[in-house]
Amino acid sequence: MKQKPTLTIAFLLTIIFELILMIMVYQKIGADRLPTQIIRLVVQVTLFLILFEKPSKILLYILTFYHVLVALPLIPKFLNLDVTGQLVLGYHVLLTVLIFFHVNIDQQFFLQYKNRNSNLRTKN
Repeated sequence: MKQKPTLTIAFLLTIIFELILMIMVYQKIGADRLPTQIIRLVVQVTLFLILFEKPSKILLYILTFYHVLVALPLIPKFLNLDVTGQLVLGYHVLLTVLIFFHVNIDQQFFLQYKNRNSNLRTKN
């Protein structure tokens, strides 16, 4: 997990968001959709855990396209969505970017930060 900080952030966001969504749906609708939501969470967590162990472009594409396919129908309705719907759309767009571009984000932000810290340590 330490080598992939962006994927770790995406993983934690997924768990937190899905659990909050489960609670909100349970309070509003009841337990009818709970099994589907649990399966969705388990599949996503499993895919992330596999990615942490072994890099796989196919799994990255699966996770990315899942979020794209969920967000795509919400985009034209954005202005008509309530706050929760807008947050769901934002979450899926954010996860799409984090997962698909995780290597670029890691190199741009986390590795530069790591290199700066190691340079400071060697100077002292």
